[in-house]
Amino acid sequence: MPAAINFFRAVRRSKKPRVAHTACMRLSCIACLLNLVILGICGGVYAFAGFNLLLFLCFGSLTAVRVVLGIGFVSAIFCLYALLAFRPFRGLK
Repeated sequence: MPAAINFFRAVRRSKKPRVAHTACMRLSCIACLLNLVILGICGGVYAFAGFNLLLFLCFGSLTAVRVVLGIGFVSAIFCLYALLAFRPFRGLK
């Protein structure tokens, strides 16, 4: 147990900037944003034309539509987490 405590103390004392943007994290962010853009386009088509594009793309399956909307919800939560955890706008003035 003392070795773990010393490790965490050393991590806290390190002067390196804490950046967690790895390739997988960036790929996750891009996938989530792409999902939200696609859902936004489908919502815009439904709002302006009255044609449910998402239902059409899911071949009329309401279960598939709900799954896609659930994935969109998780994508939105992940984007909020990324904005809060990594603060990409911290350096802007």
